[in-house]
Amino acid sequence: MRLFFLGVAHFCLPEEVEVLTGPSSVLFGRGSTGGAIEQARKKPKMDEFTDATLSAGTDRLKRITADANIPAQDGAAFRVAGMAQDGGTAGRDVVHTRRVGMS
Repeated sequence: MRLFFLGVAHFCLPEEVEVLTGPSSVLFGRGSTGGAIEQARKKPKMDEFTDATLSAGTDRLKRITADANIPAQDGAAFRVAGMAQDGGTAGRDVVHTRRVGMS
């Protein structure tokens, strides 16, 4: 899931991230000289599980993530992932960020 804030993409709860270094035009025909990033989203699985994390940091940072997978019937499942983040910015008293996302 991608969340956009002021033109910046924030990728929420990835399954995996692959980084290709070097010129990406070698693989894709055109692109930057710095490489490419492949972001894989989480996919439903046939196992039932839930996972949650809660974290806190400096400058009033609070973050919670949740991931739930529910098998429905043979060969079908649902997966829901979400996150919420609230906090300030280091060195700035008037800057506040709040992010929420679900996929």
